[in-house]
Amino acid sequence: MFEKRIVITNHPNIETLELYALRRSGLPTEQALVIMEHLKRCSYCSDIIEEIDDLMRETAQVDNALIARETARIMRLATTGTPAARNETVLYLMPSAEASPADQGFALAAKSEEAQIDFRPIATLYSDDGHTLLRILHERDQETYFFQLMSEHTDHIPYALLLAPGKEPMMTDPEGAFRIDDSELDIVQIVSMSVFYALDRMKAGRIENYELVSHEGVLLASEDSTIHFRAAEHGIDAVVRWHGAGTTPPRYIAVVARGMHAIGAVENDQAHLAMSSFPDDSIVLLY
Repeated sequence: MFEKRIVITNHPNIETLELYALRRSGLPTEQALVIMEHLKRCSYCSDIIEEIDDLMRETAQVDNALIARETARIMRLATTGTPAARNETVLYLMPSAEASPADQGFALAAKSEEAQIDFRPIATLYSDDGHTLLRILHERDQETYFFQLMSEHTDHIPYALLLAPGKEPMMTDPEGAFRIDDSELDIVQIVSMSVFYALDRMKAGRIENYELVSHEGVLLASEDSTIHFRAAEHGIDAVVRWHGAGTTPPRYIAVVARGMHAIGAVENDQAHLAMSSFPDDSIVLLY
């Protein structure tokens, strides 16, 4: 039944495709047609849609969970020729095995005088190699989501960028954690997430606005890159030149300081940061 095998590992519309695969069996007809029209405009998607629809017809009597798992698997099978970033790890939401009934028991806990936050587990995302995972918890008292990134590569944890479908990059703290208001994120959409760790780090120190508006601007350099900063309307423009090892240049630039950070996407060596100056403890990172 499944002779034809196309797989997608790095696709410009991967989030839309994954949502389509995971929800296809339960979508109203009108919504499914809208998504299909969007995907048909992508030259890589038509064969995948055809295969999914064939699967739907051939497994009409099979439960929806099986269809969702199989369609999600099919969609990770056609390469697009786009090289993955060297510093990118993709995490997937993987269904856990059914839990067996636990024996009746009890637990003892020491009394604490401090207020305890009530955490509710939401999801755990895993990398294909199993070396990196992301725990997502909901803090009921604060109405926030708490993210905790864990990896065997400890240098990947501080200031990692996490990208969820339809969201701007989110940054971890030095311990690999961050919080976001639960009204800012549709957690149901997170079936995959990309993690970018820093390729290059530079201590910038304090840079005043008058330096940025000067004719020369401010130039920072490391062994692998040079970055030219200049003041611009509503922030700072950066020109990023990458000459480090590998063929994939940085995709993002960030400036981190105590209590603040700014992130910009690098396109054609250009990026924009929503900030006006650099505090004393500023660190510049390329991803």
